[in-house]
Amino acid sequence: MTDLDLTIGFVTDLHFGPEARFEGKLRKLTHEAPRLVASAVEAINREDVDALVNLGDDIEDESHDADLARYRECQSILRRARAPLINVAGNHDTIHLKARELLDVWGRDGKLYTSLDVKGWHLVVLHTIERQGVDIHVDAEQVRWLRD
Repeated sequence: MTDLDLTIGFVTDLHFGPEARFEGKLRKLTHEAPRLVASAVEAINREDVDALVNLGDDIEDESHDADLARYRECQSILRRARAPLINVAGNHDTIHLKARELLDVWGRDGKLYTSLDVKGWHLVVLHTIERQGVDIHVDAEQVRWLRD
């Protein structure tokens, strides 16, 4: 290992929410998400991880109030990790919740995109914009920011 070695743990598509079925079949383990995420955090804590990156879709979008409560619950469990938590907003996270609400739960100001330094590495987090059924893109403001 060198000084520039970086170990990152990743979680994604946690989808906290009610049991999700489609045509009578269990579609997602949404109702098991708290237990599964807690188990993942325990596993991450057994490793020498420099950062935990949460790639988003923490919730199974249902309603503003339910989503906010579940988002907070998910983030609370993720914060049990000993490594710094780096969040990315997923498309499900932003259906009923505003950017300001996500940032408040994350405990930071600014935008849903950011950059930070971890163990000598400069990491960039972008926020994709989805127009369902049309496209997914990074807006011009972020592209300018990244270029600068």
